Amino acid sequence: MSIPSAPHWVRFDDFAVDLRTGELLKNGVRVRVQIQPFRVLELLLERPGEMVTREELREKLWPQNTFVDFDDGLNTAVRKLRQVVGDSSEHPKYIETLPRRGYRFIGSLRDCSSATAPPIPEIVEGMIGERSPASSGRALNGTLLSSAVNTRWSFWATAVALLALMALLMSVKVGGWRGKILAGSTSVAQQPAHLAQLHSIDPQASEAYAKGRFFCDKWTNASARKAIDYFQQAIQREPNYALAYAGMADAYIVRTDISPQVAFSSAKAMARAALQIDDSVAEAHTAMAFSLFAYDWDWVNAEREFQRAIAINPDYAMAHQWYGQFQKAMGRQNWDAEVKRAHQLDPLSLISAGVGQYIYRNQYDQAIANVNKRLELDPQFAEAYFELGRVYERKGQYPDAIRQFQKGFEVSGGEPQYLAALGYAYGVSGNRVEARRTLTRLMDLSKKTYVSPYEIAVVHVGLGQKDLAFDWLQKAITDRSYWLLFLRIDERMEIIRSDPRFQDILKRVNLPS
Repeated sequence: MSIPSAPHWVRFDDFAVDLRTGELLKNGVRVRVQIQPFRVLELLLERPGEMVTREELREKLWPQNTFVDFDDGLNTAVRKLRQVVGDSSEHPKYIETLPRRGYRFIGSLRDCSSATAPPIPEIVEGMIGERSPASSGRALNGTLLSSAVNTRWSFWATAVALLALMALLMSVKVGGWRGKILAGSTSVAQQPAHLAQLHSIDPQASEAYAKGRFFCDKWTNASARKAIDYFQQAIQREPNYALAYAGMADAYIVRTDISPQVAFSSAKAMARAALQIDDSVAEAHTAMAFSLFAYDWDWVNAEREFQRAIAINPDYAMAHQWYGQFQKAMGRQNWDAEVKRAHQLDPLSLISAGVGQYIYRNQYDQAIANVNKRLELDPQFAEAYFELGRVYERKGQYPDAIRQFQKGFEVSGGEPQYLAALGYAYGVSGNRVEARRTLTRLMDLSKKTYVSPYEIAVVHVGLGQKDLAFDWLQKAITDRSYWLLFLRIDERMEIIRSDPRFQDILKRVNLPS
């Protein structure tokens, strides 16, 4: 038995499936379904009445080298699919479980030989009505929907939002948008993860969300603050906008001008709010995972959240990027596989470019070429100058490194990490006068904004002041500074690694041996 190939619509009972657009309708009304559950349904409908093995589903849904808890991911996808179509594992009408082997679609498919697309009711601001092709506006002939209906897809509302976003993106330079339309982590050759999660939202809220993502992805404190403002505007217009909460979580993660306690407490609160609205938002699970990793030092639950995010949406680049950083901190040898995957998914991303893997393997020419490509896209991306400075520093080209750190400090708007990197470079290059002067500037800056104790320790290391460096590293532990997670591989710490106090610091961070 096989489904007809000519029409794009497949019908069973009250349901209609558009295999071309990835839509599921019940009695003509769009039903919200996430990407992975829909792909399970699609695979089952390709071979109705036949078993689709778990291994086949794994190959289709989770590509090779995607590190997820497959059993949990598949079971969750099938469970959500059953919830959507009103099925049960005990008394299946549509999806039969073949224990430990696979699944089979057992519903009756209706004749689609003359099928045409059914009328699509529009869902707008709690009302439902049919849209006529000749109508110039929305025909709202319906009744007030329940709050649950408000979470269903609305194609035209999404289309309006996307048009607004396109207009926005056309008005900014290519270097700013970096190939990311909405999620900020998915390329244009890929479908944004949240297109399958958007519901009938206010176009102005959608535009505010897009602006928030644009500024968040600039990766500076000033842009992160702007991003938070835009995400707040989106939430004010759409209080149940889960993606906006997830975006705000990411913006707090980016910020280094506030203490880690404040930043990550806020990030977790926003991620938790997003998950309470919709626990299938991969962006929210990723933000939660990173917070548990970077601040709580909760390795087990952080990894569980990373894997959960990737199971929900294997194409979400930032989940792979940050999961790679997690594995790097854990000392795993294959951490760069996740970073490479992120770059494959979003090759225009300035964040997930994978330069770290080249630096880690002393492949400096490749690292420089990688960074320069990103600077062609956005010459104002401060993080790129930091990475370029690190490369030149490792090559012993200190004048070049100093120039890059100075440029990073300038374009970032004066962020402390670039000043600390500059002070370290001065110190190891023998210019102790400028190193001390930079340290004074850094201490003065700490009176105006948050400066990580780790950054101050770095400058003392550059000056060869070991005792002061360890004093500040102890303070960094109290603050739970992010860079402590990479203490074992931070090349700047080479001169203090043989000191017994260094091993004590590592024990207190509690990184796996």
